[in-house]
Amino acid sequence: MTTGTGSEEDSGDDEVWAALHQMLECGDYRRVIETTESWIAQGDDHCATRMYLGMARWRIGDYRRARRWFLDELRREPDAASVVLTVSTFYSCCDDWWYRSRRLGLYYASKGFALSDRGDWTAYAVMAAALANCGHFEAAVEWADMALRLAPEEEKERRWDRRLGYTLKQPLRI
Repeated sequence: MTTGTGSEEDSGDDEVWAALHQMLECGDYRRVIETTESWIAQGDDHCATRMYLGMARWRIGDYRRARRWFLDELRREPDAASVVLTVSTFYSCCDDWWYRSRRLGLYYASKGFALSDRGDWTAYAVMAAALANCGHFEAAVEWADMALRLAPEEEKERRWDRRLGYTLKQPLRI
């Protein structure tokens, strides 16, 4: 179990990250917030900790603080594809119109795609979401198709559902 000190030893603890990811996937957002804030208070400076905190805050509707965590991490790691793609997803898919930005969503999706490996299905999925947010649904479907081809089996159904939304001219909202 991680001690939250931010050491390389702690940041590599796969079981802890898997548990945190599972909490986020199951909708236990308050627990993710409590856990990550505790680690940060103890000096954990790991990028993933801060990103999980931002994602959990986003999911509970605390958009202002979520954006603050994402942008803070973007300043710290401007060339980390996962960070850039998360920022793009936030700007493209945020449920609150005040925080959505077509320009920033597409900008960060393009930058994230350029930074990522061409086999990274998430980069294609983020570009599809950004294009749909801009109203470019035909292009979004094409990018969603590429994401669908590259996605692992456990993601295929969710990718297909998002692609279907784009064909129905529905941008993704989270």
